[in-house]
Amino acid sequence: MAVPTVSDLPCFAQGSVDWIRDARGQNVVYTTFGRSPAVQVVIDTKRATPDALQDLGDALSTLPEDGHRCLDPQDVG
Repeated sequence: MAVPTVSDLPCFAQGSVDWIRDARGQNVVYTTFGRSPAVQVVIDTKRATPDALQDLGDALSTLPEDGHRCLDPQDVG
């Protein structure tokens, strides 16, 4: 998958990994942001919680950073 560099979807940090959140019905697709390669995780909200991202984050934090970070809405002008 292509590594995202900008997104209008919500972006947040979970531990040391930034994630883009894309709600799609009962599924939520989380894509790493600022890491290369990008990794997508699909979570069925009826079966799992976003806490799974914390467990994955430890492993994914070893992926190379590409310099992009989630921005606070106040930082975007």
